[in-house]
Amino acid sequence: MIIGKYPTNERIVKGGIESAVYGLVHALKKRYKNKIEISLISPNSEKDFYKKENDIEVKYISNPYRWQLLYAFRLKDILGVLKNREFTIVHLHGSSLLNLFTILYLLIKGIPFVVTIHGIVSIEHKNRFVLNKNLKNFIKFIIHSFVEYTILILSKFIIVDTEYVKKKLPFTNHKKVFVVPQGINEIFFNIEDQPIFGDILSVGVISPRKGYEYSIQAIAKLKNRFPEIHYEIIGAMNSLEQKEYYKKLRALIKKFKLENTVFIYPNKSKNFLIEHLKKAYIFILHSQEESQGIAFCEAMAAGKPIVATNVGGVPYVVKNEVTGFLSDYGDVKSFIENITKLLEDPQLRNYMSKNCRIEAKKYDWNKISTDIIRIYEDLVKKRSFHK
Repeated sequence: MIIGKYPTNERIVKGGIESAVYGLVHALKKRYKNKIEISLISPNSEKDFYKKENDIEVKYISNPYRWQLLYAFRLKDILGVLKNREFTIVHLHGSSLLNLFTILYLLIKGIPFVVTIHGIVSIEHKNRFVLNKNLKNFIKFIIHSFVEYTILILSKFIIVDTEYVKKKLPFTNHKKVFVVPQGINEIFFNIEDQPIFGDILSVGVISPRKGYEYSIQAIAKLKNRFPEIHYEIIGAMNSLEQKEYYKKLRALIKKFKLENTVFIYPNKSKNFLIEHLKKAYIFILHSQEESQGIAFCEAMAAGKPIVATNVGGVPYVVKNEVTGFLSDYGDVKSFIENITKLLEDPQLRNYMSKNCRIEAKKYDWNKISTDIIRIYEDLVKKRSFHK
């Protein structure tokens, strides 16, 4: 049983957790075919419904509430699904309040489980509070930190995507913490590199954490030197906060008179992303925090040199001066200089493009699914939850 966000429309995958869960499920089915059965509980769909395709069962449970934390009120429905299914192990994705309550149930029943931590929520909310110090952000920081810390205390088997996350997680000294990166869809390895000079791309949820305002500022400066520059942002946009941030970005684009240069495309299909990734000359992202950054891995698989920030798990994914360049978060001047290096030197761009293809091979789901299965087997064998 897997509990985590799963796309309702496979052509549109919204965010890192959906991408990770979707990739893992299909890699397991492809590799092991009829040897394993997979059932999913997927939160945050627009309505409750059940779907079964290719022997993959998905129960979508909606969140009718405005606030994500209130989704915990759907716990009864999720436990109902768990009670009516036979399974060997439960794999939870994320550190939500709902997952915390589910873990308590699994502990009481003695059911083996493993948790994949997608990003360090406490750090993300701390950064948000530092940027905008108000009571709402402070309360969110306290609640989400408490939930995350409690999950870490209760969980004996934990999966993280980079060494950075492993080092940063508290309460994990005496636990099994496995570093297994999130994989990427095999289609990204087959994308032809057909770069159009000046085409710059960012992919990631429309969120302040992605630092798009800094990227737009950089493009505004670069436009004078490279008039053919063209910048696109593709990402999921669902929450009220994301929609408000989108409005701020639109206002910034208007302020810099970049209406014909910078384009934002929310909630687009995978095919749309692939077509735009194919022609991108450079991939940029000025993130404030990333645990891994699946978008970096997808871009590298497509042969796109990266310009990013030296934060979180990014340096574990993007090798500075090998597959791209790293700047400090908020340092727009350095960010501009790194983009300029790639625009001015086609040979450097091609060198890094080749390195990106090679580096991206470690994010092949075929290998990663094997590592995940080994963890499942270890977990079931040791039954650490009864000790």
